Amino acid sequence: MIERILVVDDDFLIRKWLCLLIQQSQKCHAKLFQAENGQKALNLLNQEAIDLVITDVKMPLVNGVDLVRQIQKMSAPPQIAVLSAYDDYNYVRATLKEGVLDYLLKGEIELHDIDALLDQAEQRQASTLSLSETRLSKGTQSYNKVIAKAFRECLEDPEGDLEGFLKQSYRNKIVFPMESLACYLKHPQRSEAARFHTLSQLENICNSQKLDYLLLPYPPDLFFLLYSRQAESEAGHFSEKMLWQIREALGRTPDSCTVTTVNRSRIPDVQHLRQVFSQQIDDALRISFYQLGQLPAKLSPEQELTFLAAFKEEISAIIRKKQYSNVRGAFQDMVVKCRETAVSPKLFINSCIAVCYQLSAYVQFFTSNAHLALVEDTVFQLQRVETAQESERHMLSLMDYIHDVARKHPRYSPAIEKSIDYIAGHYSEKLSLDEISSYVYLNKSYFSELFKKEIGINYNDYINQVRIQRACELMAEGRYTLSDIAQMVGFSDQNYFSKVFKRIVGESPKRYQKALKHNS
Repeated sequence: MIERILVVDDDFLIRKWLCLLIQQSQKCHAKLFQAENGQKALNLLNQEAIDLVITDVKMPLVNGVDLVRQIQKMSAPPQIAVLSAYDDYNYVRATLKEGVLDYLLKGEIELHDIDALLDQAEQRQASTLSLSETRLSKGTQSYNKVIAKAFRECLEDPEGDLEGFLKQSYRNKIVFPMESLACYLKHPQRSEAARFHTLSQLENICNSQKLDYLLLPYPPDLFFLLYSRQAESEAGHFSEKMLWQIREALGRTPDSCTVTTVNRSRIPDVQHLRQVFSQQIDDALRISFYQLGQLPAKLSPEQELTFLAAFKEEISAIIRKKQYSNVRGAFQDMVVKCRETAVSPKLFINSCIAVCYQLSAYVQFFTSNAHLALVEDTVFQLQRVETAQESERHMLSLMDYIHDVARKHPRYSPAIEKSIDYIAGHYSEKLSLDEISSYVYLNKSYFSELFKKEIGINYNDYINQVRIQRACELMAEGRYTLSDIAQMVGFSDQNYFSKVFKRIVGESPKRYQKALKHNS
């Protein structure tokens, strides 16, 4: 995928116009960089990993021809297209000799030309992963970031040519069945230098075995060791021997990197490539998230959902009863049991966010909206954590705060307490003011006045807040449509649900749901 484009032209207006055309292209999701001459372009190329350079040929300091030649000397050069006028034929001919992707006539560039150029660049990027640029295997003694990027892109794109990538990397001698030994590296210092040293060590070990292998790094801390499958009786023994050697060697390195085996899998044919790699990556994410030494027996996806749903309901019941001192312990039990079975990190985080929204609803019982900012900040932090330990720290901090708020603020009058508990259990039903005031044996007008005085908002606004908070919890679970959620929380009219949601949350349900999916 073309992720970063550099536009080089000494004419400010042409440069800006071209950037505008690129941004208008539906095929472009790249970050744009600009340089006003060849020298500044070279400086920027030394700082950023650019995928495509579009450059003018006539420029001061370093012209387009010289810029192209300098770029082609780089270890991992970006693709290049040149801009020219009708009278620049000699320049164009010189750049074409240097192997540029295409050239564009300045006075005639239109949006479809940009679309065609981007298509061409992506096709070449996918089909020309040259071994000299991407191969990190026998005879290569450096951590090549290009192969890591190419491997990840092939793996994450359902249409990616994973078989072609491996054939190129294996010198077109890929042999099935093969073995995939996946390992998770734990660095005391997560630096590029540390990874460079670690991958070099791994190559030395593999080369010492005189093995035809392929070492595939998957950023940031996973690697796959692929090799032709041994005889069935030798396969397990060989893998254990290799793993022992890797652990021994890395344990003696200055940064003392430790290694956890994710699993050893047999890849019988091309059809199983993506399935095996995806499973190994999922296992590595669980090991990394829970900081495990080895992967425990996992639950099935259905068991994970049932297990977490039961815990969330337990915590929700504790919150409804306002037993805030017990919330902490229940949540810590949940974390321990999630770690014991390495529950999906995504599901774990979503469960934490659901608990946050339950807590936020009950903060309002004591302080209206005054303290909700901390809840929202906790949700924001949870969407960016890398370990269960970080998640637990953010959640416990929030729970301690909520407990403190609940302790410092006086409870409501018995009638308002009773109405709040009733609303918590019946928010999905039609709850009229008449019904709720009768339930607590108060005159409707008096109840309405008392409710607003103690809660800080009127009765209808409060019910809508409870319903929207529950809607946010259901969205975080990712299992229901917006139409279903609206019905589940008590809105018979989806348009009215969207209007209320936007007023309370600040954005539409669709946009909020999209942001949740993106962050997870």
